[in-house]
Amino acid sequence: MRERDLSTQALTLRVVTREGVARLVLEGELDMASAPVLESAVDGALEAARDLELDLAGVVFMDSTGLRTLLGIRQRLDGSGRGLRLVAVPPPVLRVLDVTRTARLFELDPVAG
Repeated sequence: MRERDLSTQALTLRVVTREGVARLVLEGELDMASAPVLESAVDGALEAARDLELDLAGVVFMDSTGLRTLLGIRQRLDGSGRGLRLVAVPPPVLRVLDVTRTARLFELDPVAG
């Protein structure tokens, strides 16, 4: 298992890699300021893993740049035959996915509640 932390003022990321799956745990805001940090973390995580899980339970805000980043990650992984799963998706993120009708594009597990 490999673990590392990355952060900006608005977003904290913890990356845990185990058995070919990288799990990125996000806390904070996914927006124009933090999207490059997520993209960089995905690049690093995919060096050591085949598939990717994004744990979004700690995301309190996501804007259109955050959505565009998630869609870009999905497209990139689909194109390379790798899997992407969004886990613990909180209501603010689900709302953006629902309003934009993009939820169906992701394998996702909403926050139980």
